Amino acid sequence: MILTGIVKRKRQARYDVYADGKYYATLSDEAIVSNRLKVGDEVEDRAFAELVQEAEQQDAVHYVLSALSTRAYTRKMAVDKLKDRGFSDVAIAFAIERMQYYGYINDNEYCMDYIAECHGTRSNRRIKQDLRAKGISEAVVGKYLSENDEHEACFLSLTRRLRGKELTDECKQKTIRYLMGQGYEYDVVRECLEMYEQDLGD
Repeated sequence: MILTGIVKRKRQARYDVYADGKYYATLSDEAIVSNRLKVGDEVEDRAFAELVQEAEQQDAVHYVLSALSTRAYTRKMAVDKLKDRGFSDVAIAFAIERMQYYGYINDNEYCMDYIAECHGTRSNRRIKQDLRAKGISEAVVGKYLSENDEHEACFLSLTRRLRGKELTDECKQKTIRYLMGQGYEYDVVRECLEMYEQDLGD
């Protein structure tokens, strides 16, 4: 097999590689340089296929590491991001395994941090929905969310919402609608509102 073209993509440090006149793969500039690839090289089919696979795996690792440097990801979120980038299933599995091995992706830690962040602003039901959408298993969610008291979280959110406001009927109704929009049950919201009014009267 003869390499017949190595074409740089616009505004990217990546190259489309052609063999025997046909597109074969896309490689990073690092892979091109480190393997000293150039047009006219004769490469053995199997060896070059392995080279391309290893290069793609490393590209996937670098890509997901870059993403993780700006925010946390669950396993599902990272897999979806890699798929959207066009990486193969083999490269994705390799990159995810590395990230989990070194602790850069940890669904348990993500779950705990998310619950702590949302405590007092979202209901347990809303948090469960959010975490399930992010790929956290129901067992993991239940393990940590059980420690988050629904009434306490609702009361905290309600207190923040009403701080400094006159408690008119209109204000109450807006607050009820807001908290129900965050996933809290009506009965829970009413109980917390009554508790808040009692505290004001004491």
